[in-house]
Amino acid sequence: MTVTKLPPNPLLTEVLDLASKQKTKAKKVEVLKEYDTDALRAILIWNYEAVSMLPDGEVPYTPNDVPAGIEHQQLSTEYKRLYHFVKGGNDSLAPLRRESMFIQLLEGLHKDEAELLVKVKDRRLEEANSSPGFRGFEQALDVNIPRKIFEYAKLRAK
Repeated sequence: MTVTKLPPNPLLTEVLDLASKQKTKAKKVEVLKEYDTDALRAILIWNYEAVSMLPDGEVPYTPNDVPAGIEHQQLSTEYKRLYHFVKGGNDSLAPLRRESMFIQLLEGLHKDEAELLVKVKDRRLEEANSSPGFRGFEQALDVNIPRKIFEYAKLRAK
């Protein structure tokens, strides 16, 4: 019985870390449902379904060393900009401009969320957590959540 509460408006990395620490799939799903947001779903979609329009590998950015809770941006609000970085989102954007926007986004986020986003870009979300198991999220809910959320995000972005 590992479930604990997070503070209001937690970083996505805090939610994913809490879920990964749960002992059972049911507890993981319980945590993910409790802290379910459009931002969390957007990250899962990008990692598991969407095709990244950014180059693989390391990103040359300067991590934001401001303590959690003080940063200027959080993925919980900035997720709406993620459509620029996936195929079908803003395909007409010049590659150099897209990469520049991504670096600006990373530099404004808390360093943990920036690292998470770099891993998601390369479909490496499992590496960001101590015990992976988020693929069970959509199986447990018996819905193709990433597909539905991606469609929803595209509608909201228009």
